Amino acid sequence: KTYLQLLLRGGFVVDQMAQAKSGTYPNELSPLSRADATKYPTSRVRVSIDSGKTNWENIIKMEPILRSIIPARLVLYFALLTTWREKHYIGAAMLAGATATIYPAA
Repeated sequence: KTYLQLLLRGGFVVDQMAQAKSGTYPNELSPLSRADATKYPTSRVRVSIDSGKTNWENIIKMEPILRSIIPARLVLYFALLTTWREKHYIGAAMLAGATATIYPAA
């Protein structure tokens, strides 16, 4: 978090992930901070970065540095988070590699 704070000044969120006990790993991950008794902590850590702060090219460049400064038992994966506002709609998109997930809020 310290390294990301130096580079991005608060344009990121780091979450350890939890897996649903009844689900297939790693298909039902959610942040550990929102986990209940039906989930267990995993070694996966999601780094969500605001797309206004950087792009995939820069994430690819900083990935080896981040992997070298965290314990080997942790698995990092990155999400580029985009938030947009239109007339009556607010939402966010999470992009991870070739996968795009859209979260409409209204």
